[in-house]
Formats: sequence, structure tokens, C-alpha cells
Amino acid sequence: MTDTERALREANPIPDSDERWAAGTLDERALVELAGLRADRGPSRRGVLVAAAVVTVAAGTGAVAIGLPFGASPAQAATPALLPLTQASSSSASAALLAIAERARTSGAAPLTTSREVSYAGWYLNTSVTDARATSAVCPQQIDQSDNGDGTLTLRTRRLAGCDPDTGALNATAAPVGTATDEQVIPANQTPAPPTDPTQLPTYLDSLAGARTDTAGLFRAVRDLAITWSLDPALRCGVLTVLANAPGITAAGETTDRFQRVGQAFTVDSDISGLPTRYVLVLDPASGNLLGYEAWLTEDAGKLNVSIPAVTEYEAWRY
Repeated sequence: MTDTERALREANPIPDSDERWAAGTLDERALVELAGLRADRGPSRRGVLVAAAVVTVAAGTGAVAIGLPFGASPAQAATPALLPLTQASSSSASAALLAIAERARTSGAAPLTTSREVSYAGWYLNTSVTDARATSAVCPQQIDQSDNGDGTLTLRTRRLAGCDPDTGALNATAAPVGTATDEQVIPANQTPAPPTDPTQLPTYLDSLAGARTDTAGLFRAVRDLAITWSLDPALRCGVLTVLANAPGITAAGETTDRFQRVGQAFTVDSDISGLPTRYVLVLDPASGNLLGYEAWLTEDAGKLNVSIPAVTEYEAWRY
């Protein structure tokens, strides 16, 4: 993820009531956060264009948006349905995460090699913000990352069949089709390898989180790790142990993810982005693999013309 992309995600959108938007400038807090994000921690996953009065965040590498026209009162963009969450009745988040961590540790007959072969689907709310609001939705993209053996990576993006173009909803048979809509080679050493010693994971994840020091930042760091590295059982156990020791996490019970798999959901709420947002991790309860990461606006859409609650992004991993 580039510094520009992350800065846009954290600084935009801002609430309607904030008069600073009209001036087109960042306040002191935003400038401080932007400065803290200027460390290159990974490959760009989405294109970003910044203009004086308009910010457009493209959805998916090479994705084609279904745009809604600008106007005084454009129709609200359709976003994917929220995952069904059933609050866990007894287990605390920490206990539930530690139980999955232990199952992850013993999920392989022998330790597996940590790999950079990664495959996932990504949906991102494509947004253009001006005085006249406009938003659009896109179908998820399939992103496949391969290791070239020389330290570089190749990212290939294809559209997914089995997707509702109005809502971005997937079905269980959604599969990549056609040739790659985008292909890029990521230089070597852009994303440092996770430590082989699980006790060093807290420091490593902190480095991925950057300026985001709350638990939502940790959720994002886990996501950033998962889009670049496929972890062996010991490291999955270590990551889940770090999560188990973090404050503010809720065990949200069993859910069905974007590919209709049963998973265990964990959530944390934060307004560090400028708007109240719920971040969701969906884990395979047997292996500890990350099945999904999501961000939902819960109270206020700011200048985004979407109905609350609204999904603004999700990723769903294939294994």
C-alpha cells in the first residue's frame, strides 16, 4: 500500500460539518498522520488520483468503475450487504482468539514454508467527492500474487464472474475470468518478511500499522500482512496471540463470509479515520487463516452518498 493511498483512506472522507473541506487543505492532525505514513510498506494495490477539488480512489488494480453522474442529488451507491454477525454468548474475544491460535499451531503435520503466493478477491468503494456528491460501485476483482523467484512479485488482476454489478455481492462460485486487466511487477524488498520468531511479531505489526496505533490499526496491519504473505501455522498462531492481547476487540460469533464459508468474526470500532467505522476480521476457526477483512461505516457517511451502515471495502482470501 502506498503512502498516498493510505493517507487518502485515513483522511478522506471527512464529515459534512467540517468546513475545512471547502478550503481544500489538511488540518494539523491530518498533516501529522500523513507525515507518519510516508514509509513505503508494500506494493500499490489500487490506483489513486488526487486533484485540487476532487479525490478519486480507484477500486481494485485496473478495475473499471460503474460511475454515477454528478448532480445535486445523485442516487445513492449500492454497497455489499453487511456480513451476518451473531454476538458470541459466552467466550471473550481474547479466549476465542487464543483457542483459534492453538488450533492454528497444530493445524499442520509439519511446519509449512511461509509463502508469497497469495490469492484474494477485493471490493473497494470507488468514490469521487465534490460539492455535488457522487459515488459508484464496482464488482470485486480477483488478485493473484506470484513469487518470481528473484525477490520480485507479479500481481495479476482479473474480474470475477458471479458478481452483482449493482452491489458488488459475490456468490460462492465466483471465479476469475478472462485475461488480466492489470499486471504489475513489484520490486524486491518492498514488503519485509515477517519474523521467523513469533515473539517479534508485535514490533513487526506495529511497523505495518504505522501512525495508526489503535487496535483498528492492528487489524489493518494483519490485513496488509495477509495480502503479501501466506503464513505457516506457527506465525498464524503468533499473529492471533498478538490480537488476543489487544484491547477493544469483540467476538462477534459465527458468520458466513463472501465466499459462503463459515468463519469466526471479530470486530473493533474506531473513528481514527474521521468517521465511526467498524473493522471486521473473519477467521477460519480450524486453521486460523484470515478469510476476510472488512470496513463498515456505522453512523455517518460524511460526504459519501451511501446509506448507513455501509461496507466501504472488503477482501476475501482463497486458500
